[in-house]
Parts: sequence; C-alpha cells; structure tokens
Amino acid sequence: MNAISNIVKPEYIYRPKQLYLRVLRGFRQKPSFEDLHLPWGSSIYVKPGHHIGRAIWHLGLYDLTVSEALWRLVDAGELAVDIGANIGYMTGVMSVKVGSTGRVLASTATLRKALT
Repeated sequence: MNAISNIVKPEYIYRPKQLYLRVLRGFRQKPSFEDLHLPWGSSIYVKPGHHIGRAIWHLGLYDLTVSEALWRLVDAGELAVDIGANIGYMTGVMSVKVGSTGRVLASTATLRKALT
C-alpha cells in the first residue's frame, strides 16, 4: 500500500512523464548539480542532495500548494516580490507569470543580513 501511495500524487497523475523520470533517476547516482526543466517551461539548476533540489528532482516541482497559489495570484504585468528567494524557485514561478511586462524583485538571506 505504501508503494502505491508514493506514486498516486498529483505531480505524477497529471504529469506521468515525471513518474517515468523518477523511476529512471532511481537507477543512477544523484549528480552534484543538475539543470531541471519545470512544468511552466523554465529550468532551474539544483543540487539533488538538498531538500529543495531533491523534491524538484523527484516530483518536478517543490511545493505544489505554494506553486499553485502563486500561479493563480500573480498576473501579467504585475510587480512581484520574493523575500528569501533561496535558489529562486518561487522567483521563477512568478517571473513566468508576470511576463516581459512585469517585474520580480528577489532578495536572498545574504541581502537581508546586509540590510539589517
């Protein structure tokens, strides 16, 4: 039952190719870094050994709920702000949605420390 519950996820049901990629990646060693393609057409350079990179490596995205919320809330041409951008995953989601007429501002922990 546990094996079935691991594959019956929206990330796999709506994107069966991602399940295929997860099975395929299970037979090879995790690389130090990898350039992965995201569902909305952009790509991200991740470290599969890190928790965020591992989620993207296995599921094709990091946090389905937050990704979906951002996708629905951000509109073309808007200004979006990502405080604590980390590897830029959420920044990437927002940048695709705002398009060329919008703008995304992102800050990392290093910038926050410098400002305080």
